[in-house]
Amino acid sequence: MRRWIVLTSILTIAGCMGGKGLRILTDEEFKDARRMEMRQEVDRAYSTYLLLSKKYGGPDRAFALTGAADVSFFYFYPDSNGRAFSLEEEAYKLDRKGDYLYRLGVFAEASGNTEKAAEYYEKYVLEYPEGKYVQKAMEAVERIFPLNYKEGDAATFDGGRVTLMELEKEIEATPVFLRGKYQTPEGKRELLRNIIERKLIVMDALNRKFHHSSTFQRKFREDLKDLVARTYFTEVIQKSVSVDSSEVDSLYRAHREAFKLRPYIKAIFVAWEDSTKAPEDSVFKGKPPRTILPKDSVLFNQLIDAQEGSILIKRLRDTLFAIKVEKVQKGGYKPLSEVYITLENQLKNEKVRRKWETLLDSLTRSYGFRFVVDTFGRQIPDTIAVIDSLGYWITKDVYMYYLNNRVPPLYRKAFLEGEGIRRLTSMIAQRELIYRYASTYDRTFLRAYSDMKKIFEKDLSEFYKDSILSSITATEEEIKNYYETHKANYSIPASARIRRIVVSDAGTASKLYRLLRKNPEKMDSLARIYTEIETERKSGGFKIVTSRQDARYVEKLSRFRPGKVYRFKYDGKWHIVKVNEYNPSRVRPLEEVRRAIERRIIAEKRNKAWKEYVDRMFQEYHVKILLEEDKKG
Repeated sequence: MRRWIVLTSILTIAGCMGGKGLRILTDEEFKDARRMEMRQEVDRAYSTYLLLSKKYGGPDRAFALTGAADVSFFYFYPDSNGRAFSLEEEAYKLDRKGDYLYRLGVFAEASGNTEKAAEYYEKYVLEYPEGKYVQKAMEAVERIFPLNYKEGDAATFDGGRVTLMELEKEIEATPVFLRGKYQTPEGKRELLRNIIERKLIVMDALNRKFHHSSTFQRKFREDLKDLVARTYFTEVIQKSVSVDSSEVDSLYRAHREAFKLRPYIKAIFVAWEDSTKAPEDSVFKGKPPRTILPKDSVLFNQLIDAQEGSILIKRLRDTLFAIKVEKVQKGGYKPLSEVYITLENQLKNEKVRRKWETLLDSLTRSYGFRFVVDTFGRQIPDTIAVIDSLGYWITKDVYMYYLNNRVPPLYRKAFLEGEGIRRLTSMIAQRELIYRYASTYDRTFLRAYSDMKKIFEKDLSEFYKDSILSSITATEEEIKNYYETHKANYSIPASARIRRIVVSDAGTASKLYRLLRKNPEKMDSLARIYTEIETERKSGGFKIVTSRQDARYVEKLSRFRPGKVYRFKYDGKWHIVKVNEYNPSRVRPLEEVRRAIERRIIAEKRNKAWKEYVDRMFQEYHVKILLEEDKKG
């Protein structure tokens, strides 16, 4: 089974790349190279492809060189972009196939040669209008065109530039409600600085080899697994599924009763006194429509042949009514044309689901996924499962990394024991398999290059910033000084939980007070009837009031004994009040707010340190702002 999947995949990809009839496909070394990729033995796979390129000539050699280029690009990104481009360039000279041409565009773009990349992408679109990468190539042309803009620069710096068109595209990409801000000179300059900052961070991080960190690499590769699986699903699985009109027709016929139309008549009724005068359409405006049911009623049968929009006069139960017929639904079935798209999507979604699940099931079986323990208790074992053919072990570390970084906090508890561990482990294995399979046999990363680059730069920027600022801490002295200086921010105002009835009439207030002094438990029910404060009626007069809201009122409440009923006049109205609980004002102690203060101090110090760091980068890379407003200034 495993050999069948692997060989079928190789032949499929070879066919897409124009590799039919290649001798290299039957070479055991070539098959080994593919298996090495699946096992992530990328150095050995790369070397094997290079050896095969020396063993063969013509299209076979080109195919081997492309394998080496793909491995070099994907697994050693971004250090080997130039090497991948050189290998692919040599392959394209030997065998001018469309897929090779698209790869040249990707590798050239990744190497920073955007002009050459645009040339290759445009050529691919023109020569292969039906090619599988044509949409991606057109998107790439649109993406890199602003980078090649020749009319002027918005800014320059050592090793790069920001074109005026790139800046305008960035403005266009901002949400509409923010766009106006960035169209002013000040806003445009702020946005330009943000673009430069993003580019400098990536450049500086690469120059300082931050991307070689194992911590960064793990995060980046985990994000790539999600991207590759998502791209393979949308770009390969979904696009490979089609639905024939005969299938839609069959589904419609099989479930025709689900589309049966309920007979009804919707009409507007207005009482009408003059039987000799026909009503005008205006008399029905603003009147609610009424649905007449059941269908076998006398009136239904009388109106069934009426034209929609017609006005009739009928006597119903000794009352004359003007009737405007709004809608007549005689029954029958919804036509296929009306439900075609819904049924087509239903069929397609079901086919996609089955195809995806079949692939995942085949991969887990053919590559030997199995649990190394039979049952799971309340503790996650150190080793949970293995994919035999790949030598990939799902350990507790792998499991917890996935759980803490890929599962929303709300759902994590469900995967900490028993069947939850089994389910999540299976998901981790499927994700790993589809990532390796799609990367090796379909080269899905070629379709996903734009997003792959974004993920790389985002992860690298975050790791770079955290690494630079990680040493910043808050000392005990700083925490105490901040607390003393900002003590007022940590004061809790006096508050009271009360039930009350507020009325204007003194007599009503006296009556209620006398009743509630003897029966304070009736405060809830009486407040729902008597209180004049509408918002407190539903809650039975319940209210929480603080000294920040009304210091004078709370000060008065502070004199009352909890549980007793009191009456007093306040701001022109009578208040009958029972205090349930009174809490005097206090300042939260340092130990209670220590963590919040520490986080705030660190955040402020980090922001200041980062601003200073970015300013230094702007100087070190000799950033020049070239906007017209700045030139005039």
